[in-house]
Amino acid sequence: MALTRWPWIVCQAWEEVDDDGNNKLSKRELYRALELVGIHGTPGQKLSVYRMADKDHDGQVLPAPHTMRSRVGSPTAH
Repeated sequence: MALTRWPWIVCQAWEEVDDDGNNKLSKRELYRALELVGIHGTPGQKLSVYRMADKDHDGQVLPAPHTMRSRVGSPTAH
């Protein structure tokens, strides 16, 4: 997978798993997003990713500005 496509793929996965449309991911939604983009791991590894991503420890993962800015268009448009 080309690295230039990675932000687009992450955005697509984010939109697909954000069940309530609040542009934040719960732990369950994040785990689904990881699986969707092909990142598989043990429950402990997934929990580590979640803990790193939940910066303010409120139970929600916010999008990274540099990945979310490319939400419009296709991977070839970036």
